[in-house]
Amino acid sequence: MLHSTSVLEPIHCIDTVQIDAIHARKHLPVIVGGTSYWLQSLLFTNQLVVDESTSEDGKKTPQPTADLQAALDKLSAEELALLNNLPDDPPKGPTETTDARKLWEILDKLDPEMAARWHWKDCRKVLRSLAIIVEKGEKSSDIIKKQDQNQLNSR
Repeated sequence: MLHSTSVLEPIHCIDTVQIDAIHARKHLPVIVGGTSYWLQSLLFTNQLVVDESTSEDGKKTPQPTADLQAALDKLSAEELALLNNLPDDPPKGPTETTDARKLWEILDKLDPEMAARWHWKDCRKVLRSLAIIVEKGEKSSDIIKKQDQNQLNSR
């Protein structure tokens, strides 16, 4: 028997802390939608790799891994400028084909494993893989390998 329900608007974000609070009240959350990656983080407590490196001012300061730094050193000045100023939204349509291709080529130089997974026109995934490199100082493919080594702990 259903005692009470609440529906969140699609724009409302919910995180694992809120899900844990629902569980603590002995309720069962029903999750509809989301990516499989997000759903994994709900089901397994240790699936995400967390980077704890911060500077004195509290901002994240990732130091690139040695192999990533070697790849970064080989980028042209134009490629490095694009990497350091990634667009907020992925390139769209035929008018931005050149930008999409440039982003994929940078990814191919920095993380060939991830570039092989994504078609160069899959701009959202290419852009996210590059953003992870910038945010974490680590290749997405290396992060995935770390996650695969974790023994899953269910919630």
